[in-house]
Amino acid sequence: MSGYTLIDWDEGVFALHGQWFASAGVDGKPFNFQTPPLYQALVGLLFKIGGPNPIFLPVLALVFSVLTVYALYYYGRKIYDEPTALAAIAVFITSEFFLFFSRSGLSEAVFLLFFWSAFASFIVGLSTGRTRDFLAAGIFTTLALYTKYSAPVLLPIFAIIGGLHRKNINRKWFWLTIVLPVFTFLPYLFVFIRYVTPSVIAERHFLILGLNHLRYLYYLLIFAPAALLLTAFYSSRIKKTDYYLYIAFLIFFVVLGFYRPYFRLVYPLVPILAFLAGRFLITSGRWRPYLLALTILVSLALGWRTTIYRSRIPAEIASEIENTIREGKIVYYLSAVPPNILAYLPGRLALSKDHPAVRLGHRFPFLLRGRMIVEPDDNLLAGQDRTVFLYSTVLDPLKSEHAGLFNRARRKQTWDFIDAPVYYRDIFNPLRYRKQLYEIYLFAHKEMKEDLDRLWRMGFLPECQVIEYSK
Repeated sequence: MSGYTLIDWDEGVFALHGQWFASAGVDGKPFNFQTPPLYQALVGLLFKIGGPNPIFLPVLALVFSVLTVYALYYYGRKIYDEPTALAAIAVFITSEFFLFFSRSGLSEAVFLLFFWSAFASFIVGLSTGRTRDFLAAGIFTTLALYTKYSAPVLLPIFAIIGGLHRKNINRKWFWLTIVLPVFTFLPYLFVFIRYVTPSVIAERHFLILGLNHLRYLYYLLIFAPAALLLTAFYSSRIKKTDYYLYIAFLIFFVVLGFYRPYFRLVYPLVPILAFLAGRFLITSGRWRPYLLALTILVSLALGWRTTIYRSRIPAEIASEIENTIREGKIVYYLSAVPPNILAYLPGRLALSKDHPAVRLGHRFPFLLRGRMIVEPDDNLLAGQDRTVFLYSTVLDPLKSEHAGLFNRARRKQTWDFIDAPVYYRDIFNPLRYRKQLYEIYLFAHKEMKEDLDRLWRMGFLPECQVIEYSK
């Protein structure tokens, strides 16, 4: 995994939450209960075992992606047959979605394994009638619910398909695949409602609703064209099982289309489409090997930029920061960078006394044991001769709003970060054309006088962070 670093904002959030879990609250960013906790807990477990190394996130994605490929083969043979399963896997693993998510630090790879296993177990249960298959579907659905907030769409999928078979389906299916996951998810749902304010819930999940179906269709066409187009061509020899996949696709797509367009969210539809595309390839007669070879070659050609993309900039920035603060004998420094950069920076992240996690810690003191708490009126920068400030232009207009301060600093080094190709091909990405510069500024205290307090207080802005270096 050489050359792989965290490049997405949410990758950094997951890593920082993982540090918080691994250190029992001493380091990292406190978990904010706004997303299900399973993925962050898995990251925290790896950090606890092997240390807080961000490389564990893409490693986790790779492992779960391999398991997902096996799950496609395992369930594909049960639902269809081995040739169809292999054709579907070929379509799936050559899609740009898979090429990207199989080595990213996002939760998509973990979620997809649970999502697909839940859905496939349910479909297998329809044919076998076995209770254990529906139980497996319920367990995987629970895991999916605790991994990503798009998992609840599984419940209407099961309800509609199960309802269509209500006369000849195992009578326990409803309790095992719908009631059981909902019941086991209620504890977290209670905590979510209790600790995330209604305004934040509305802003994150309701105020961003819209009609975005065509945009999600665009994502499929750009990042998984073979799966989408071959499915569109598949119209002959449709089996009964195919209709289950069509139903699941339509329900997920219709529900998802009302949400703000994030290309990540459409990933669970790719294996569903891949099986329908695999069915088309298998039923294409003597053209089958040629179509399959063409599909693989075209898909890899379209995704080759994603395949070869590497970036060491986050790690390089962290290394330069550490060298600078060691040379200057600096203990406390400031940053205003996205979480994927913050996750690499050396030292402990401080919390302000007004941080929500501090208020939560008053109820649960163990969460603050050993945690560094800072206050605006206690300027810790005064005990050193200079301060380092790491700044990102992604967080503009912070610099322009405090131009007077930054004009008194010396810019030591600048990096121009080039993002992964998928972010530039996402035409709905608001940051698509925004230049991402990372700059290290050195503030000499003897030249600042009363501005030193202004610099310290800037560390308490929402986009800034106070960090203690203690090596």
